[in-house]
Amino acid sequence: MAYCELRSVTIEATRGDKAGRVDFSLSGDGVTGERIACDKNQGMSKEDPHLFVFQLKAEPSLKLRFLKDPDAVMQIVSEGGVANQSHSNKALGFDVVSVTDDVLVVSNLNDKKCDFKFTLNFVATAGGSAQIIPYDPIWGNGNGGNSR
Repeated sequence: MAYCELRSVTIEATRGDKAGRVDFSLSGDGVTGERIACDKNQGMSKEDPHLFVFQLKAEPSLKLRFLKDPDAVMQIVSEGGVANQSHSNKALGFDVVSVTDDVLVVSNLNDKKCDFKFTLNFVATAGGSAQIIPYDPIWGNGNGGNSR
């Protein structure tokens, strides 16, 4: 790996208007609204990865954290694809490097230009029982880059 671009993304989680609802928003490197842009910048080859560090900032009363299972914390589907358990993130070029309560690190080695639908899965333990809370922004893989 000749070059790796690090991107930091903050996920803010607040209590929604309706009971049990969580509202999410994204900010950070390459983020516009609910979309993460992942273009290969000058100097990057198609084989060079982006390394994304997702930082969760949640209202304490939500008792929200990332799901700790690396195979379930993030589910990715390519443009026009349908989610299914037999299709792994690694097959699409995405790898969960590490996950803690409030930090998720993901490597993107996909070299195709397309959008990915993806879901980040969280666990909320407010009220005494665990509930899975999904959040599904869009990952725009621009991927120009040099061929080395």
